Amino acid sequence: MSTPVNASQYVNMARGLASSPDALEAGAVAKATAKEIQEEITGDGAWSLRVLSLIAGGAMMLASISGFMRKFVTFDWDSAALDIIVFVVGLGVVLVESGLLVKLESCSSTNAMINNNAPFLRNLYGRGTIFIVTGFIEVYMRGTFDMIVGFFAIYVGLMYIWTGRRAKDKMAEVRSMAWQNNKFSMEELQEKYAMADVDGKGGLTLSQFRQFTANLGMSLDKKESEAAFMYIDKNHDSRIGYDEVHRWWSKGQNKK
Repeated sequence: MSTPVNASQYVNMARGLASSPDALEAGAVAKATAKEIQEEITGDGAWSLRVLSLIAGGAMMLASISGFMRKFVTFDWDSAALDIIVFVVGLGVVLVESGLLVKLESCSSTNAMINNNAPFLRNLYGRGTIFIVTGFIEVYMRGTFDMIVGFFAIYVGLMYIWTGRRAKDKMAEVRSMAWQNNKFSMEELQEKYAMADVDGKGGLTLSQFRQFTANLGMSLDKKESEAAFMYIDKNHDSRIGYDEVHRWWSKGQNKK
């Protein structure tokens, strides 16, 4: 004889899960991320690489889910497998660009695994290449929505590579000129860093980094400064410490 189902037990279980530390932490991170994205969109009208990536990642997940269900019913196993790959890439993009992998302690092991086994996903060229390859997979599906998502993903990938290259060249030029003309000493560099670190947390956020590069005389647009931030932030914690700045700046000493 089966035991009667007590609906209140499931309600209490659901409440317990929703109020767990991991769920509360994830909710706080998601709320903060949504606020940052809203500020990006309603700011100067120029969407950041992060916003474009999140849109592309979400679109990949939607396209792959709908495609997989359709191909599963028609027994098109090869295309269904490609949809699974696209879904995994889209999910990875959302987790990385939203900051969940870095900000959630429960995701620390996943974040470490990516850093150790797939470091190319942490640099601009690697991310751009992944977007382009996945975009071509979506275009290959030949569905209308698939092709739209595919071409958009290819565009985002090209933006990563192109913007990253421009930002890197501009920063290298300013750094090289500063070293050649003895424009900034290490002490002056540290002072400018401290001026930008307005909250005194010992790490620059993206907005603080933009102020720091402006203080150095770098003319970077919104996407270029974001690309430069990703390039210098070697430990991928969404903040740039002075040691990371010092390491990058010191490279110019050998190119005088």
